[in-house]
Amino acid sequence: MKNGKVKSGNRSDRLAGRNGQRAVPEPDRSRGHPALAVTTRGIAAAEVQSARISVGIRTPVARSDDSPKGDCRSEPAGPHAEESSVTLARRREGRCIAATFSQNPSMQTTPSLPLRRFLRSLLALALAAGFAATPSRAADARPVPVILDTDIGDDIDDTWALGMLLNCPELSLKLVVGDQGKNLYRARLIAKFLERAGRTDVPVGIGMDVNATGDGRQAAWAAGYNLNTYPGRIFPDGVQAMIDLIMESPEPVTLIAIGPMPNVAEALRREPRIAAKARFVGMHGSVRKGYGNSDQISPEYNVRADAKACQLALSAAWPATITPLDTCGMVQLTGADYARVRDSKAAIPVAIMENYRIWLEANRKDQAGRQSSTLFDTVAVYLAYSEALAGIEPLNILVTDDGFTRINERGNRLRVATTWKDLPAYHRHLADRLVK
Repeated sequence: MKNGKVKSGNRSDRLAGRNGQRAVPEPDRSRGHPALAVTTRGIAAAEVQSARISVGIRTPVARSDDSPKGDCRSEPAGPHAEESSVTLARRREGRCIAATFSQNPSMQTTPSLPLRRFLRSLLALALAAGFAATPSRAADARPVPVILDTDIGDDIDDTWALGMLLNCPELSLKLVVGDQGKNLYRARLIAKFLERAGRTDVPVGIGMDVNATGDGRQAAWAAGYNLNTYPGRIFPDGVQAMIDLIMESPEPVTLIAIGPMPNVAEALRREPRIAAKARFVGMHGSVRKGYGNSDQISPEYNVRADAKACQLALSAAWPATITPLDTCGMVQLTGADYARVRDSKAAIPVAIMENYRIWLEANRKDQAGRQSSTLFDTVAVYLAYSEALAGIEPLNILVTDDGFTRINERGNRLRVATTWKDLPAYHRHLADRLVK
């Protein structure tokens, strides 16, 4: 989430291209993982073997071009537990309204601006009803399918958020995609973390090669890791993997975005219909409070770094919930809560602490013994399954070109976590999840 001086990226992960690019060793075929191909600036596209993401959708479809991309299609999942008649009715209502907008030509003409705002809000509310937006999803019998879009490897809080997400039984992580450039660096961090956590069932998507380049402050932790050795699935086009997963899923997918959003904006450009089949939860903005709990709002980094992408993502028709600095900027583990994570021997907290110690600058190394940094992104993960500890307000939020998120009647209607009902309880909950 923070920019810093970067080093040139480690290119050892790339396979040989058609123009004689430098090759890496062939993957161990006995492990059953696909070969990897990536496209970056100045590097030719290489072959990649398609693979499946098990989200209850169709089997891979072979592509006819000579540089196939990974496909997000797999066979149907098993039967789900029953839902309440109310939940089913709400979901049908949201789907029917979405279908009406997409299929009725008379509603596809350009309405006036007030009417467009009304229709967008109506659609978002109807879709939100299908998610049964209550303080907890404990009543649902199955976990919610989730995609994580992350700029992991800049600020350390993305690493904490990924660890938390892997320990949430309410959520079923289907795909992790690196965003905001540095695409190979981020993919290596994600893949190694998932492998250390014993979760190589989760596919990794390589994000767009835009905005930022090189490596980051956690590069030493992933040094020498070869993406070809990841036992799970690697998708060279992470944006298309997101689109395919959402469009083919038999139930709505929750997209958790915890960084700048060029991937999300590109997905909406390629396939606008994903907004009718997904829910958005993000760590974005500053509504009434700024960095350091200041009364002066800030151009929060995830918004400011790519304001155009954020404008597109936060104006889409999906039901959207955000945690701005007002709430996420107050999260830091200290005392007994932090000690439980620091001293845990479980795989996920151990991997988090390894990264945290590397990420801390030389003059702050002792902080690893006392407290965490600000864990902004963990709140977005929390809001994907519960709102019991947060105060939510429906607000019209306008994203400005200079990266502010202002309350304005011209903005899109979002659900905004503006206050904490019990911040110490959230700190305890976060520690519980991390050491689970």
